[in-house]
Amino acid sequence: PDSPMTSLPRTAPGPRGHFLIGNLLAFRRDVLGLLLDSRREFGDVVRFHLGPMVIHLVAHPDHIKQVLVTNQHNYNKDTRSSAKIAGITGAGLLTSNGEAWLRQRRLMQPVFNAQRLLAYTDQIVEAADRMLDGWQAGAADGKPIDVASEMTRLTCTIIAKILLGADLSSDIAEVARSTTIVMEHTWRRLERIFDPPLWLPTPGNVRFRSAKRRLDEIVYRLIAERRSGPPKNE
Repeated sequence: PDSPMTSLPRTAPGPRGHFLIGNLLAFRRDVLGLLLDSRREFGDVVRFHLGPMVIHLVAHPDHIKQVLVTNQHNYNKDTRSSAKIAGITGAGLLTSNGEAWLRQRRLMQPVFNAQRLLAYTDQIVEAADRMLDGWQAGAADGKPIDVASEMTRLTCTIIAKILLGADLSSDIAEVARSTTIVMEHTWRRLERIFDPPLWLPTPGNVRFRSAKRRLDEIVYRLIAERRSGPPKNE
């Protein structure tokens, strides 16, 4: 029988949408719902129109391997979404291509090998337990829990501890607040057909730049503290 890679039509199916703006309104209303419903209705590769742009959802493991591994050189990150994300990360692993991406990946890879990850287990579990203790105390008082914010805090706490050996507890509220601002602003920029450049002093851009500047200050301070401290046996 044909494999998923050979049985596909040349143009992927997808929801029709509006004749001018395509699937943009559905994308803005509920992007996860749109992707899940479209996957069920149209299959493993789905074509969407967002205004003048055409994008595709790739869902089958074989197709994902084709894009990310087998034929990765045919695909790059010179996309609209990567350009918006670069406003936060700069030319990092998420947004770089080719040799620049490979060089950064090789620099980072030793930190995330299997042996090192096992060594981090206790620190990860400890951070997760502290978070759950806070949830338990909040539940006893009937307080709601913002899961997205809590997971941002947990992720930042673990990354700071593992990569820099830093205790982020005194900065975590500011990190969570600023991260929420930059992420929400970046998502709004992705939703727009016409997006004003970041250098324009719109209220959203001003908030974004202020939050990003605060995150940079915290990160660079942690790096300086790590560099000025005693060597660590790793």
